[in-house]
Amino acid sequence: MSPSPSTTRLPMKIAIILYPSFQLLDVAGPLDALNILSYTHPLTLSIVAASLTPISTQTAAGTQRGSVFAQSIVPTHTFETALWDWDVVIVPGGWG
Repeated sequence: MSPSPSTTRLPMKIAIILYPSFQLLDVAGPLDALNILSYTHPLTLSIVAASLTPISTQTAAGTQRGSVFAQSIVPTHTFETALWDWDVVIVPGGWG
């Protein structure tokens, strides 16, 4: 019996480029769809930013009218350490 096609294909390489004040939904929406796709297709994910410190959705001081409410994502690669061999690159919108 031959292996199923999904196990013999090379993984599709996907990158998300993050910057401070990115729009979370622009990352979470595609990631949710890609999570489901990864059940049947080989995928790899790189989360890339200027450094490996968590990247926050927090906007500039004074723009949230007293709110302190933000989420952060930890990158897997920096611009310097990334391989730059992706098939798909996602760049979210946002204030940054």
